[in-house]
Amino acid sequence: MLLDFGQPTDGIIQIAFVVEDLGAAVEQFSARLGVRPWTTLRAVGPQGSVYRGEPAHASFHVGFGCSGHIVYELIQPADDPRRSIAR
Repeated sequence: MLLDFGQPTDGIIQIAFVVEDLGAAVEQFSARLGVRPWTTLRAVGPQGSVYRGEPAHASFHVGFGCSGHIVYELIQPADDPRRSIAR
């Protein structure tokens, strides 16, 4: 059986990795695993972020790439939420 967007329902369809450098990771995943094309978003941050129970301003860079039926998600923290707790 397939999901509405063509992915099989009987296996893994997405894997996420936290990386130190989104650009370098995109290059490595492309070269080593053939993952492409990539969609990247910079300085994304959800409203209402919370860190250890306190409001915080957290942002990250994210990339999505495909290889076969797998979507690879690469996440690079863009700031340190411990330093951005709203007071």
